[in-house]
Amino acid sequence: MLLILGGSGFLGSYLMEEFEAVGTSSSGSFGTVRLDARDRDGLRSLLKRVRPDSVVNADGMTSVDGCEKDPKTAMEINGAAAGMAAEECARAGIPYFHVSTDYVFDGERGGYAETDPPNPVNEYGRSKLAGEREALSRGGTVIRISTPFGPNPSKRKQSFAEFVASSLRAGKEVRAASDLYSTPTYTPYVAELIGLLLRGKAGRGEVYHVGSPERVSRYEFAVEVARALGLDEGLVKPVSAAELGLLAKRPRDTSFDVSKVSRILKISSLEENIKEIAPLLRAHRNFDDLAAPFRLSVPTLTAAPSPLFPLPRVPACPSSAP
Repeated sequence: MLLILGGSGFLGSYLMEEFEAVGTSSSGSFGTVRLDARDRDGLRSLLKRVRPDSVVNADGMTSVDGCEKDPKTAMEINGAAAGMAAEECARAGIPYFHVSTDYVFDGERGGYAETDPPNPVNEYGRSKLAGEREALSRGGTVIRISTPFGPNPSKRKQSFAEFVASSLRAGKEVRAASDLYSTPTYTPYVAELIGLLLRGKAGRGEVYHVGSPERVSRYEFAVEVARALGLDEGLVKPVSAAELGLLAKRPRDTSFDVSKVSRILKISSLEENIKEIAPLLRAHRNFDDLAAPFRLSVPTLTAAPSPLFPLPRVPACPSSAP
């Protein structure tokens, strides 16, 4: 069984659907156990009660501008709390998988490999890098993702792809940065990688970059979504990052070199992945409506109710733009 810290978020709620798992969140919503990320005693008690085979930390303060406004809290949650979780897992002998971000890089050149030195340019990136270092120093595994998209059971926050789809369906203009580049992460690949790590078919204690083979700007990504859904791509307007009035500095090009993960996972093109998720984006339906296409072929790990904390299906709730 997995323990997923941040089990009510975008990625965490999807992993809850894919694996036999107990999840945590600060509110205890969406069938999760209430736990503040900074509560060492609470985490230690939960580890003893659940006795998980592994822990996935998908928790964190993810608002880039929010971290810029409140760097102290960002460092407490993304840095110190992540380190505390890694320490408690190491103490208990439990494998620890830490989800991080492309924003640990400065974006000056792109095509970053796992061995390239990080150099964050904003408080979000600095706090996430602190968490990474704590995880790695205690034998944890770091999984970096970038502009994630995929099934969204929680509906607490829209992915960029969902934001584009819902805006275009409503006939609204989408202003997307043409000068910010990444390799968007299709979240089912994260689940597949975790499955390999659990079965010992991928090395632990390492860093992995999970993303698409293509480097695209936010504008190009938005156009790909419009085309896959047959929506008016003319409503997608290219703008500069400066025109968006963002508080925190964004690194220009945080695209990944995904050659390492491509040796153990079959990574399809961004276009193919968007087409796969298109029925969900088009209809904006609940995850349960189209769950089957995203189930993994891992019979021993597929979702089942926890004997300790029975978990209901995650209900939908109103979404908000990122």
